[in-house]
Formats: sequence, C-alpha cells, structure tokens
Amino acid sequence: MNDQHEMQESDAARSAITAAARTGIKSSALGLVIGGAISLYLGMTFAAGPLWATTPEEAEWWTAVDNALFWCLRAVGVLFLIAAALAAAGQRSSMLLATLVEGVFIALMVVMSIVWTVEARIAGGWNIQVILLLILAALAVSGARRSWELYRAAQPRDEVQPPAP
Repeated sequence: MNDQHEMQESDAARSAITAAARTGIKSSALGLVIGGAISLYLGMTFAAGPLWATTPEEAEWWTAVDNALFWCLRAVGVLFLIAAALAAAGQRSSMLLATLVEGVFIALMVVMSIVWTVEARIAGGWNIQVILLLILAALAVSGARRSWELYRAAQPRDEVQPPAP
C-alpha cells in the first residue's frame, strides 16, 4: 500500500514538473522571437564592404566570407522564429531546436568576432562592433542553457527515470 502511495506521489510530482516546464516553454516564445528579430536585423543590415590595403582578390574573398556569415544570421533568425512558434504551442521539441539554434548563434558570433577582428587588423584598425557580437554570444549561452533545462524538465512521464533507491 505504501509503495502504491509513493508511486502516485511520484507520478503527481512528475506531472507538476512537466506542467511547470510547459509553462516555461510557452513563456520562452517571446525571447525566441526577440532572438529571431535580432538575427534577422543584423543579417539584413550588416553590409560587406571592401577591405582597404588588400588586393582585389583578397577583398573579394573577405566580402564573400562576410556575405556568407550574414546569410547564416538570416537562417538562424528564421530558425529562432520557428522555435518561437513551436514554443508558443507548448511543444517540447521547441526547446531542443532553441538549444541547437542558440549554439549555432554562439558559434556564429564568435566566428564573426574573429573574422571582423582580423579584417580590422588588416585595415590597421579596430572594429568596435566585435564587442556587441561577444555580448550577444554571452547572452546566448544563458539562453541555450535555459532552453536545454526546459527541454529536460518537460520529458514525458514515460521517459522520466525513476529516482535512485
């Protein structure tokens, strides 16, 4: 009898965790929309410009690298918006997608910081926008961790491991 009562309490606790996680998932939709908007804004407003003090071939290569990064930002923005739509519907998969997209965003911000620093050094200066990219990367680390925690917390009851004895 006692085992059955403990089992019912355990099921109720799992349901509460899942319900709380679903509420957290739904509330994360706005943050994902903001992430998508920022990514799309940056991807569409940053413009690749020619580098000074380089050959035309090198300038063309650096412009192509910048354009590729900007297109990646646009794709990340769209994926953020898809994750936001799924999160608004309370879908657990949205948090897995958000975790992956945040990870790609972090990598993209770090790569862009490196590329822009190298470009600026070639031109003999410093690109102050690198600071913004690194701040966005740091914020995305927190977002990725939160999304992963919500994904794990929203496990269906069948997938939840029983507590250790």
